[in-house]
Amino acid sequence: MGAPPATGGGTPPLTAAAASSRPDTARAALRAAGGALAATLAVPPSGGNDPVGDGKDTGGGSPAPPLTVVLGNESCDLDSVACAVALALVLGGPPGGEGGDGTASAAAVPLLHVDRADLRLRPDVTYALGLAGVSPDDLVCTADGVVPVGGVPGHGNDGQRVLDALVALVAADRPSRRRVALTLVDHNALIPAAAGLAPAVVRLMDHHADGGAFLDLPPVDRLITPVGSCASLVATTSLLPALTALTASTTTAATVAGAPPPPARLVAAATLLLAAIVADTVNLSPAAARATPTDVDAVEALVAGLATAHKAVAAASSAGGGGGGGGGGGGGGGDDYPAPLPPLHDLMAELSRRKADQAAFSGDDLCRRDFKAYPVGGAGRCVREDDGWMLGVSSVGLPLEVWLARDGVGGLVEAVRDHGRRAGVSVMVLMSSYDPVALNRSDDAVANGADGGGGNGGNAREIAVIPVTGVGQDAAAAAAAVRVALAAGGAGLDLTPLRLPAAVAGAAAAAGADAPPAAGGGSLWARRQGNLRASRKRLVPPLLERLHASMGGGT
Repeated sequence: MGAPPATGGGTPPLTAAAASSRPDTARAALRAAGGALAATLAVPPSGGNDPVGDGKDTGGGSPAPPLTVVLGNESCDLDSVACAVALALVLGGPPGGEGGDGTASAAAVPLLHVDRADLRLRPDVTYALGLAGVSPDDLVCTADGVVPVGGVPGHGNDGQRVLDALVALVAADRPSRRRVALTLVDHNALIPAAAGLAPAVVRLMDHHADGGAFLDLPPVDRLITPVGSCASLVATTSLLPALTALTASTTTAATVAGAPPPPARLVAAATLLLAAIVADTVNLSPAAARATPTDVDAVEALVAGLATAHKAVAAASSAGGGGGGGGGGGGGGGDDYPAPLPPLHDLMAELSRRKADQAAFSGDDLCRRDFKAYPVGGAGRCVREDDGWMLGVSSVGLPLEVWLARDGVGGLVEAVRDHGRRAGVSVMVLMSSYDPVALNRSDDAVANGADGGGGNGGNAREIAVIPVTGVGQDAAAAAAAVRVALAAGGAGLDLTPLRLPAAVAGAAAAAGADAPPAAGGGSLWARRQGNLRASRKRLVPPLLERLHASMGGGT
């Protein structure tokens, strides 16, 4: 298969893109869905409920169903992107396919919570999209600009970002006639910038700690389960039932007799979900201790479903059927069907290699590539003006020693603080996770017990705390509280001094950094983390509770 280019560059405006002549491919479905969203947002919100936003009802006086938007979380990692794209492909159906008329009523739009230019910081994501036959240019990002219908400026949401235009549309719509129905994947609470979308949320699927939002949703539409990958939830609840129904009759004999293989869009969805689960669970590694029985079942079912689909495609091609489901070549479906994935251990290795390739990223790139912000105050879930503040946590794949040696203490601290100021946080936490072997490092990871022997498949972890000045909060006090909470024995992080080369350590001490020996803090507090299983997902919820308790809150 000729994979589409994973460009991720530029910021093309959101327009009503034309669908492919092969309507059931992933690219055609995604482009048609993006066009439906463009049409919805490109006119002034007027309280209507039809997909093109003109307030007209469809046949029989019944309002058109709302356009489904599937929103991933703000870190926009592989799990988040795979879940958003795959669920949209399952829910949306083919434009112009059987039972549809090619209008936006059949569309479901994945929305990536990222600036399009920052997709280049996620080479593992763009690689996985390419495996599924999808280009970043087929997708909509929250920071994309909105172009009015017909490209005529001066009305509607011209010049607004997609996220802002969506918030305005939700605010203008009547509750009984909403034009957008929002599904959250890989998160269960909205960040402040997207809080205005809350009235449109009708469903969520997540594997993080429950933030206590959207409690009025029916239990069937509020799925929060602590699995290794959110992609496993999307696979088991949405994709696999659809794929199983379609592949049940696609034996080789049936295909030769004329029955088509499963739609290419569902094969693309399965490909993305499998890649995400493999990445999130380290290929179901027992040492990583991330996979649950749900993840194992999802991988087994996806592998079997993809094998069946690819056999059906090959059989249809050999029989002269052109690959079925919209055409395609032999052995993997030509341009319509994603090619079979490599062996899972090879897939895991390539995803890890691409994700770890961060040495060329600037300090700002490293901070924003995988960043999340959390409110501290109230119950650790809401901010009060009198004592609340925001905590920022960036996951990075570069050893702190390498970053410090390259940019110096001053360069690292200023890059982190600059990012923190733009994000409006009082404290930045850096969580570095890397594989010393993959990075060709012999450092002291093994000597410090971070060789993965019962931990995380060879990974090492480090953690740093940096106060962010200039955001209107007492950053030094907030950073001190974070350091105390992280260093407490109950935190279970197994923190030890971060041993740095003499030159780096000397520069750190001269800059007032605590990395590692002294107490008190300064501009940078850094430690090696012996507990390799304490990822951000596991660390943040109890950290917020400890910070809340330190502020005098209850439990």
